[in-house]
Amino acid sequence: MSTDLLHLYPRRCHSNQCAVGSIALAAELVITGLLPVFILEYSGVDPRILNSVDFVAQTGGNGLALLNPLAVVPPGVRPAPLDKVALLVTVPLLTNGVASYFLVPLSTAVGRRPVILFAAVCAWVGGLAAGFSNSLTGHIAARAVQGLGAGAVEALIPLIVQDMCFIHQRNKAMSAVLASQGIVLLSLGIAAPYLAAKFTWRYIYFITSGLGVLAFLLLCAFVPETRWTRSKEELSGQKIWPLRAGQNRPDVDEATYGPRTLWTNIGFFQLGFEFRKAGVSMLNTLRTMLFPVIVWGVLANSVFIIAVQAAGQITSFVLLSQGWRFQYVGLANIPFFAAGVMVYLFGGPLADRLSNAVTKWNGGGREPEHHLANLVFPFISGVAGCFIYGYAGQNNLHWAITLLGFFLIVFGFLTTMTVLNVFVVESYPMWAG
Repeated sequence: MSTDLLHLYPRRCHSNQCAVGSIALAAELVITGLLPVFILEYSGVDPRILNSVDFVAQTGGNGLALLNPLAVVPPGVRPAPLDKVALLVTVPLLTNGVASYFLVPLSTAVGRRPVILFAAVCAWVGGLAAGFSNSLTGHIAARAVQGLGAGAVEALIPLIVQDMCFIHQRNKAMSAVLASQGIVLLSLGIAAPYLAAKFTWRYIYFITSGLGVLAFLLLCAFVPETRWTRSKEELSGQKIWPLRAGQNRPDVDEATYGPRTLWTNIGFFQLGFEFRKAGVSMLNTLRTMLFPVIVWGVLANSVFIIAVQAAGQITSFVLLSQGWRFQYVGLANIPFFAAGVMVYLFGGPLADRLSNAVTKWNGGGREPEHHLANLVFPFISGVAGCFIYGYAGQNNLHWAITLLGFFLIVFGFLTTMTVLNVFVVESYPMWAG
């Protein structure tokens, strides 16, 4: 197992990373479910009329088959351009991808801690700006800033988890980060439509940004710098530091690293700058894009992200067409919470046990491919969920079947992402990030 210096840091750091990542992703998914509100807002209509519209009558009882997203706009009102309103969901996805390409290598140059703090600031500042925005263009711009921060945070967390965790416990740590999102999403997701329908959608941004500020303060206080120079042997989990009987972590080599102090825990730039390595890491990013493992991982994640985003954008319309009042459509996030619990079990302890068992069956030599057995069930779940969700919506089946399909999609997505993160990191540990 890997036994380098970072394993001496306290486990409490994981909970703070969970908080930041959970709030970031939860905010993105909650806003996705508010598309009906934004269509009305930027069509010049009070979104609170959503609770008084009979969408079942509007669709003739045929559900989604006849429901256009613009059907939420009253007759005689010129609707806002749907493609532009949809940018509130799609632009953050673009900016967080672009941000990750630059900010993650920057963490190699200046350290993980300052970059993740900067990204966290972008996330809650963008949320506040969105809450105070007075136009659709300003709202989209604020969402871009929010996406920039949220994307970098989510990209850096797997890298920090790799820095801090033993190799045989990485699935558990990554699944804890993703599973915690279900708890945050459940509370925010249920409250968001209610607040938007009864009061104003701006409260959602203020609440998530307030939680983001709190998580930012926790990051400042408890998450240390984790960028240390490691050999390929350390990164791949080989045992190179001697352990005395009964030890599971090595002693700090103060002659090499110096004594542990408050500054080494929460300081900035104490390990110097490595801009050349950052430049090389950006080139390596381009190189690794052609590696079979990366290509396959990107394709798998992309398919699931598209499925989750598509389902998230239309679920509220599906439920409205089946007679739900808008203020209650946030209950559709319960499957996401359930999926989060299942992700922790299947993508965490069970995944670690299965991959460790496969390692044992293969003579005890750890290989990244030993994680692939963990992908079989979530892949089947995600694909089945797409068919169930689409068929239930198209044929106006009971809403419980629609939500079952949504649950299977989310479970497949989150578990696959968890396992793939660990698989890719272990495949190319020297290029992690």
